[in-house]
Amino acid sequence: MEIIGYIIIFLFMIIGLISVIQGLILRLLTPKAGGRLLMVLPMERDGGDAEWLLRSAQIRAKMMGGKYCLKIVAVDCGMDDETKKICDMVCRDLDGVSVCGLDEVPRVIKN
Repeated sequence: MEIIGYIIIFLFMIIGLISVIQGLILRLLTPKAGGRLLMVLPMERDGGDAEWLLRSAQIRAKMMGGKYCLKIVAVDCGMDDETKKICDMVCRDLDGVSVCGLDEVPRVIKN
């Protein structure tokens, strides 16, 4: 029984070490000057995982650090009505997340 406990603790130590290394690499590869980070997510007609995509994109963007102006844009590439409702709901809940059409993408990138 003791060996199982040691194995579980060892696995958690390995996972923690990998997480620390990943964080250090992310910090080392991040430019010193702040900037703008824009994630563009094309959303298509079957958007059953649209909410998951938007929420996970926000978490990934926040992991980049606080020096960046983070913005996530869901691009309507033929979304159905249900997917549009889900995206609008998520946009109301999360800061920095918006939905735009294909024709609006250049304007969103410039701003």
